Amino acid sequence: MLPLSLSRADGVVWLDPSMTFRARRLFRRPLRSMCRTRKEWPGGNPDWPMEQWRFGWESLGKIELTRKDIHHQLKAIACGQVWHVKKAGLVPSVLDDVVAAFRDQS
Repeated sequence: MLPLSLSRADGVVWLDPSMTFRARRLFRRPLRSMCRTRKEWPGGNPDWPMEQWRFGWESLGKIELTRKDIHHQLKAIACGQVWHVKKAGLVPSVLDDVVAAFRDQS
């Protein structure tokens, strides 16, 4: 799926926060929505912290492999410009860059 999407993209914004940021979000998010269904999930699917934490920690353990895979796929497919965002504070300026890049193309 990713190669098909990338081959059609004019540009890609890759949000890649630090491990600390990911771990902090992973810990807090299930607590905020404990026993409730999050709005992005189908109804009747409550959030249970232990399940979320187990899944999250497994995912964090594979993050370097995932990063390498994404990097490889971005290099292998000509998908226009890539903005690799590693810090949340940079998102607004990156979005300004994206808007400017596409404005210049038209």
